Amino acid sequence: MISSLRFAITLVALAIELIHVACVGTKCFEPDPEKAKFNYNPQSCLSPPHWNKISPDWGNCSTFWKFRQSPINIQTLHTVYLPIQKLGFHNLCSRVKGKATNNGHHPEFETTNKKIKLFNIPGQGHDHFVFKEIHVHTGALETAGSEHSIDNNFTPIEVHAVFFNEQFKDSKKAKATPGGVTVIAVQVQIAKEELEIGDSVSLELRDQESLNQACPCAPLDIACRKERCFCKGPNDLLCRPPQNQACSDKFGEGLVCRASGIGRCTGDEQCSGLKKCRRNDFMQGTQAANNYCSLPKICRVRYARELSHLMEKYYEKTRHYTPKTAPEAKKFTRILENITPKDILPYSWNYYTYTGSLTAPPCYESVRWIVMRCPIKISRKAYQMLQLMEDISRTPLMAHGTRRPIQRGKSGLHRVEVSRNFLWNEAQDETAFCDVNQ
Repeated sequence: MISSLRFAITLVALAIELIHVACVGTKCFEPDPEKAKFNYNPQSCLSPPHWNKISPDWGNCSTFWKFRQSPINIQTLHTVYLPIQKLGFHNLCSRVKGKATNNGHHPEFETTNKKIKLFNIPGQGHDHFVFKEIHVHTGALETAGSEHSIDNNFTPIEVHAVFFNEQFKDSKKAKATPGGVTVIAVQVQIAKEELEIGDSVSLELRDQESLNQACPCAPLDIACRKERCFCKGPNDLLCRPPQNQACSDKFGEGLVCRASGIGRCTGDEQCSGLKKCRRNDFMQGTQAANNYCSLPKICRVRYARELSHLMEKYYEKTRHYTPKTAPEAKKFTRILENITPKDILPYSWNYYTYTGSLTAPPCYESVRWIVMRCPIKISRKAYQMLQLMEDISRTPLMAHGTRRPIQRGKSGLHRVEVSRNFLWNEAQDETAFCDVNQ
């Protein structure tokens, strides 16, 4: 109670401070990209809509040409199933030396150790990618802090594990080259209470399960008998799926009902309750006749204990921003516990993937994005420490956040080709790796 009160008082004090923060003297154009600055303040000439005008090398950040810009809204109905191998890691269970820094845009945990590598990346052949850093993005509002959204749903935080193609000795060169970077993005929820540190369940982010209380199906219909079906009364012999829902998203069992045409949809708005319109992975074509309504599958949300600890401890130590030109900028905070991408991974390694860009200047279109299907969860204290981190104006991140707005995937914007490595009927498909309870 006392800690919450102190935090509330701190927020009020910081809010008063913000009134005195102005953009007087802001340099809106800088020919040298090494000296150029950017921020997320919507009232500033350094905000996302203006990034492409700040420096000549930042043209990719244009708000007009967005063919491969990130982040995106993932429209699950339009994602395509591909039988892609699960991600592979070398030395995932190892922890490597790292340092904590505050670059004025997002706090980072980074390493120069090249021991941990990622492979089996879609579109990258046999290339291996070296683990480089972990950083997070958040918003001014807790309801919209993640950079990517899934069916227009955001989470308070999005955490990124960044990997560079080992073909490049210089990570700077990798960033500027197509296929040079892979980023694993994970949506992050916040524990409701300080003591809520266990795992929980989620229906693909913010959905909650709502089961149909239906009467038994007609015994003569073998295909529908295996489903949760709908009938008008105990004497009704006609087996039907729930309203606006095909019998199942399972291949085989629901083919009889699907063949009748019941349950076809073109969008989520045509599905009842919390069901979503899904593409039939087992039938060719993208016609609406092959789409059906189905409840989202359950994700077991891992409480990321070690990530929470690192954020609580090192965000406090690196809260204040130090410009690169300052003498003390060469100093850094050593992470005694060391780091590993394992700290951010959810139980399920199901994911969406697409080709995109860095979400901050220079916005190079060099990234293979791996957006995990299921979220993780961190402590409330870790989230509060993140909110208090300073940006380049020494303004707390809670004022403007550190998330770039959605660039593609919303209605009226460029549609994105997004693939997934899972079938819709898969649930609780978890990957055992290391000691995931840490």
